[in-house]
Amino acid sequence: MKDNVTDIARAYGVEPGRLATGMTSSEAFAMGMEAESKRRSQAESASVRTFASKVTELISRPGSVTQDEARSTPGTWAGFNRAVEHLVTDLNPETAATPHGVWEMGAGWVLALTETWMTAAMPSLKYATLVEAPTGQGIPQLPVMETPPTAGPQGGEKTEGYSKALSVVPNEGSTYIDSTLYLNVSELVLETPGALPVLNALLSSAVAHEANRQVAAAMQAGGGTASADLGAAFSTFNGGRFVPNTVVIPPSAVMSIEASNLAAAGIQVVVDPSVSVVMVCSKDATVGWYKPIRVQAMEPSAFGQQVGYQIAGRVGVDPAGVATVTAA
Repeated sequence: MKDNVTDIARAYGVEPGRLATGMTSSEAFAMGMEAESKRRSQAESASVRTFASKVTELISRPGSVTQDEARSTPGTWAGFNRAVEHLVTDLNPETAATPHGVWEMGAGWVLALTETWMTAAMPSLKYATLVEAPTGQGIPQLPVMETPPTAGPQGGEKTEGYSKALSVVPNEGSTYIDSTLYLNVSELVLETPGALPVLNALLSSAVAHEANRQVAAAMQAGGGTASADLGAAFSTFNGGRFVPNTVVIPPSAVMSIEASNLAAAGIQVVVDPSVSVVMVCSKDATVGWYKPIRVQAMEPSAFGQQVGYQIAGRVGVDPAGVATVTAA
């Protein structure tokens, strides 16, 4: 029995010195199985660490890990290396050993570019109160008071106010904004990676620029009496309810405006290529809404699609809050 126990222990790598006196063959077999399981676990752990180390090397330094022809399956690491190169190339083409990835045109990129270009094309958002009409909640009306009320001391409690002063009606004098553009786009163009995102950004910025031009024109037309210079334009606000906070200038007037003095007074200067004269205004004096609209439909006759953009809206200008300058 002793020899049988010794043979079993030796077969599973158990040192004879670990055998207890009187140990049966079943106990020796159990000890051997436990020792074998521990060795396999250690070997597998070492293998996993080695594999993880190679993966880390491939991702951080593609091509730095070479294939061991004697110990690995032919082509295994070479194929994995190519896959990692694809991954790395998509993120940064310069880090790949063999650049052959693709540039990802994701939805986030499209939205970011479109929003950036639209905002840049509408400087009027900085000097007019324009609200984007929410989807599904109807088109808002622009209210205006027939006779703006005045405040003063009341003769006593519960004194009736002058009812006409509280008569609020839609602003029939507001200006309708309509900027529309659509293109027939070839399906071959749309199959080009990134073509549609760029097209969306271009069309949306184009209609935003035209809508901005119409807002600026409405402010110039609806402003108060033109002043000879900037100082005179500011003086028109004396005693009024609007506080001038913005000077809007065309690019050609940048060098003639004393921006430091304006900044010291808390006046912001907005450069807008759409304006033809200098304007001193209160942002609260121009109130309006706008709604961007996008449509897309198949066009078989053009073997492509019609992609259209529109910005529609209304803008009301209080002449007491906008003064134009004939000479900067």
